[in-house]
Amino acid sequence: MRTSENVAIAVALKNIGFDIESKGDGVLVVGILDDSPVQNKLEKGDLLNSINAIEISSASEFISTLRTYNIGETVSIGLLREVKGNLKKLYIETTLIEHVEYEGEPMVGFLATTVNERFDFPFEVDIKTGNVGGPSAGLMMALNVYNNLIPEDITNSLVIAGTGTIEIDGSVGPVGGVKQKIIAAKRAGAELILVPTANFEEAKPMETESTVIVAIDTFDEALQVISEYSSR
Repeated sequence: MRTSENVAIAVALKNIGFDIESKGDGVLVVGILDDSPVQNKLEKGDLLNSINAIEISSASEFISTLRTYNIGETVSIGLLREVKGNLKKLYIETTLIEHVEYEGEPMVGFLATTVNERFDFPFEVDIKTGNVGGPSAGLMMALNVYNNLIPEDITNSLVIAGTGTIEIDGSVGPVGGVKQKIIAAKRAGAELILVPTANFEEAKPMETESTVIVAIDTFDEALQVISEYSSR
């Protein structure tokens, strides 16, 4: 959740015009999914640092780079592995599979975290999320930070809800439990609900005359949709 908050803040500040830099020390493998094609290739504790010779330093970079490839493509992943007390540079090749939860999304098949991810923000931004966990609020956190740091109110008092992960490049990723989230948003009086394109087919049947559901792929698209609907 903390990583998602930092990425959301970074995306918002970048869209306002701040030059935000982030650093990490690689992508740490913390688990391998059952039946994953990397079951016998990656190990817990491996530190990944490249995809097809493209350097990566964080899980966000890994995900956004992975999305430039298609399900079924083969990629080469560079990594460091501790062998008998020494770090050894290795490369493994694997075919990308469809995400176990999100239709149309490529995945490798492991759980990961960024080692020592750091953002250089020009000032402190505090997001109070209470007991909410997970990355699904990324898009909405970014939109709220953005809206609080610009002079005008982008919503124009329109009640807006949404869901979607956010990556450092502004891309919006799919989430689980979209039907339940839409039900909660409608109960809260949402007039416009933003959902990732990958979740739109599932969400669209829940649209009503009083609640419009719109698919978006990026933070910029979300801003454009909000601008169009709030100015009506």
